[in-house]
Amino acid sequence: MEPEKCSPRPSATEPESEQFGVYQEPIYQKGTSRRIYGELYKVIDSSDVVLHVLDARDPLGTLCKSVLDYMRKEKAHKQIVLIVNKCDLVPNWVTVSIV
Repeated sequence: MEPEKCSPRPSATEPESEQFGVYQEPIYQKGTSRRIYGELYKVIDSSDVVLHVLDARDPLGTLCKSVLDYMRKEKAHKQIVLIVNKCDLVPNWVTVSIV
């Protein structure tokens, strides 16, 4: 019997660093999240322009890197518009540094 190549969670005796296979983000392990991301990718496929809304108070925290990486690699012909929301709640120099 062959050992599993990729398990969702390491066993108690197996250290986390010795997992084999392709790394998957933890958010994809949940069933609901997998369905939501599946629908998101369907919408991206049928769209010409994607509007990505960022919060000015935490732009890097609201930026979805997995979606942007997917767009760069698989859908390079599609346009991405980054929208910075709630600019009035942060100082002007912060808004300028985001743009």
